[in-house]
Amino acid sequence: MGSQDFFGLPFIADRRGLIPRPETEVLVAKALDLPLPAGPLLDLCCGSGCIAVALGRRLPERQVWAADLSAEALSLAKENAELHGVDVRFCAGDLFAALPADAPPFALIVSNPPYVPRNEIPALGIEIGYEPREALDGGEDGLDFYRRILPQAVSRLQVGGFLLLEAGAGQGAALLALAAGLPFGSPVLFSDLAGKERFFLAARDK
Repeated sequence: MGSQDFFGLPFIADRRGLIPRPETEVLVAKALDLPLPAGPLLDLCCGSGCIAVALGRRLPERQVWAADLSAEALSLAKENAELHGVDVRFCAGDLFAALPADAPPFALIVSNPPYVPRNEIPALGIEIGYEPREALDGGEDGLDFYRRILPQAVSRLQVGGFLLLEAGAGQGAALLALAAGLPFGSPVLFSDLAGKERFFLAARDK
């Protein structure tokens, strides 16, 4: 259709990135409710840029960064940032490797990475055919990106900064297990609009 509303804003939506979904609005709403320390925000695996732009519109005093491996997704995200007049620093590359060496520690890292188990992708809805497969494919069990994001996020967060992740239904327990032993204080799961535990939240405590 070329456009999709997200958090009260119209976004350009095409084959370059994942179509913004209502469930991800829950992620943005939670981010806005957090007692964030001072500092910049990072949207990791930014896709269309809907999270970064929505946060930038609501928190104009914050510096917003966004990173993605896909050059096409970044071009789409840049168009959406320009559409809404949000100044976002975009970085191209694989997860945290996209960031420059002098990137500051973040008050918030938020991510909606690919999390669909590879063998489940063919059974998804018809709209999936309009989206890049790399935006969906989370590996054999859907957890490949979380295995990398969780440990790497520690050094990229301020003490007291938050890590906020969207995941698939039924993956929450696995994320809690991946967080065990990392310096996150009391990670929690919370539910999407359908009552399914789909979101992970933790703060770096040391």
